[in-house]
Amino acid sequence: PVARSSLRHWLTPALEQQGGHIGFSVGPKFRGNCYSNILLAETLKKAKAMNIERVLITNHDDNEPAWKCVEHNGGLLVKKAPDPADGHTLRYYQITL
Repeated sequence: PVARSSLRHWLTPALEQQGGHIGFSVGPKFRGNCYSNILLAETLKKAKAMNIERVLITNHDDNEPAWKCVEHNGGLLVKKAPDPADGHTLRYYQITL
């Protein structure tokens, strides 16, 4: 596969801490071709169709391509906090649909 996304209908307490509503990934040899922007935009359409009004997406702070993709798709950075799993900094984004 070139890319994949996961859309979670609701958030568990664990997903509120890391993961959020949407996770996405592009295969290494396909990165840099805007696939992530297209994939996230399409996944957001599905979230809207499911009546999710505010989407939470988390990214590691050192994954600049991922958080730039989220910002490109309307993500608003709401906070940064340590990842409960490994202590690295997580970025928490909200997208209002």
